[in-house]
Amino acid sequence: MTEQQFVKDIIPLNERLSRYAWYYLKNKDDVYDVIQEVYIKLWRMKDTLEKYQSSLALALRITRNQCLDFVRKRSKSHELLIGDSISDPEVVSDNRSEVFEYIKKAVNKLSGVQKEVMILKDIEGYDYNEISGILDMDINTIRVNISRARKKVREMLKDLECCR
Repeated sequence: MTEQQFVKDIIPLNERLSRYAWYYLKNKDDVYDVIQEVYIKLWRMKDTLEKYQSSLALALRITRNQCLDFVRKRSKSHELLIGDSISDPEVVSDNRSEVFEYIKKAVNKLSGVQKEVMILKDIEGYDYNEISGILDMDINTIRVNISRARKKVREMLKDLECCR
């Protein structure tokens, strides 16, 4: 892959990669650092990128792994990086913010895999094949985890309705 192809095909992924990293790190500076590492890895792989079916799926997988490594390194020094809610740093709350915050908290309470697949499918809008490539997971396993995650979130939302 030439430098021009890299700039044309890989650099525009920045927003998606940053948004995905945000779900793990919840800190703008940490996201920036991780994304820089992702681009360095991708640049070093530039001669072999064309053999991958989807450069986006590869970039997201590298981002995921970099974020997990970053969190592991930080947790060893007893710093808590992952917050209590999923939020986008650029989104400003509106009138529906209370319900939206409850949904984000419900999604954040899900187990690791269920949380990941729900974020990728329902929040980021990836299809099952893309999620399979990102997480290196069987599509049927993804479907089962999405179904279970949605069921749990629905149950949590029913609890909210009962308490009002």
